[in-house]
Amino acid sequence: MKVKRLTPFKKKIERLQNSLIYTIENFRKADDNTGLNFFLISIEDLENLLESHQKIDNLNMIIHQVLPKLHILYNSMKSCDVAEMIDILEYGILPATEEWIRECDSSDYS
Repeated sequence: MKVKRLTPFKKKIERLQNSLIYTIENFRKADDNTGLNFFLISIEDLENLLESHQKIDNLNMIIHQVLPKLHILYNSMKSCDVAEMIDILEYGILPATEEWIRECDSSDYS
């Protein structure tokens, strides 16, 4: 039963990774409209991922490391600091997704 739940979880992580990468790329190219669209997808993907995480037993994820970064991201959004948003996404949240993938790959569930 847990294997069936982990596979969709890993797919959600990969979808989040892709939307983060597209967000970063488009903001860097100053294509703010496309960047914002992918950013909104990223936030929705992250929300779905966090909800899924709560339903997976005994999987040691590093959610606690992402929460402070989300607070910083929110503040950078309020101040319209796109450069800081890019940094948080690229160097804070994206590496967390890579760690989640490694955790999924090394767990007893895979």
